[in-house]
Parts: sequence; C-alpha cells; structure tokens
Amino acid sequence: YEPRFEPSRGLWFCDVEMAPTTTYYPFIRFALARYQEGALGGLELSKVTLADISQVSSERTVSVVPGRRGIEVAVDGVSYTRSSGGEQSGSRMRITLEHRHRFSTGLSPWTPVPSESGKLPSSTVVGAKVDAGLGRWTTTLRAVGFHPLTAYRVVVEELEQHVADKGNSLIETVLIDRLVFATAVEL
Repeated sequence: YEPRFEPSRGLWFCDVEMAPTTTYYPFIRFALARYQEGALGGLELSKVTLADISQVSSERTVSVVPGRRGIEVAVDGVSYTRSSGGEQSGSRMRITLEHRHRFSTGLSPWTPVPSESGKLPSSTVVGAKVDAGLGRWTTTLRAVGFHPLTAYRVVVEELEQHVADKGNSLIETVLIDRLVFATAVEL
C-alpha cells in the first residue's frame, strides 16, 4: 500500500480494500509495522503498533426497477437472525419514494411522495428474509403518477433495533432505531 499524507489533519493514511465477508458488520483491528528496506539485516521491520478497533459496514446491493405495478425495490446483503432488541429476522429497511421539481436549483428539498390516499408518504418498512446469513429485503412502492417536470428517487435506510434505557430510568427500557446504511437511487 502506498501511504498518502492528509495535510489538513496532519496524518498519513492508506485506503485498504477488504473482501466482503459473511459476517454482519464485523470489527477489525490492524497491527501496523513499517518495512525499512535500507535497515541492517534483521531490523527491516519496525515495532508493531495496534490501530484502533473499527467496524466495517456490510456490503449492500440495491436494485430499483420501475414497472406497471409500481417500483420494485430489492436490497441484498449479509444480515442476522436475532438481536438484543428482540428482532427475529435481521434489520429492517425503510424505503421511501421522494420527489422534487426537476429544474430546481440550490438546495431544493426532496420530499416524500404522498400515497394513493394522499395522507401518508409512499414509504414502507420491510424485514429481511434471511437464509444462511444472507438477507433479502423486497417491496413494491406504489405511486399515483409521475410528472415529467418532477425528479424522483428511492431512499433506502437500514435500521437496527436496540434496547435502551428510558429517560433517566435504569429499569424501564425502550426500543430505539439505529441507522446503519443509507443510499438514494434517482429514477
């Protein structure tokens, strides 16, 4: 690996590519040493330094296919089958259809597209079907109709549920969501 210097932080770094694993969000820790080619024989390798422990995100593949029945959305990747929050089938994906004016400039906001009833946004939360550690989340988003001057996108957010203390109580608990993955696919 070729180290590069980041002047704004004053640090050296290397981008290390890792092969996907079948472990859900694994933790890694590097043991680092410097190889010094010009050093005396047997002293070419510096003392080993342990880096901080880091969590590596699991790889996700998102597929979005518009069709006559709606927008078919599928997400594939490593998942789990049980958590401390009581979930039985891995994390959940919140999938939302959003829109904004196609020719807007600046920071024009994306907003959820209303559902057919006009009240709730075209959004859904789906659980994973897990088989041998691989999860698949699928849904069909239904929209009233597409306007040619409107840009659309599908937002996918992966949520884990965890047990947390309720307020200042050490006895009462609540389930909270933790966002662990997010992406947007423009249509």
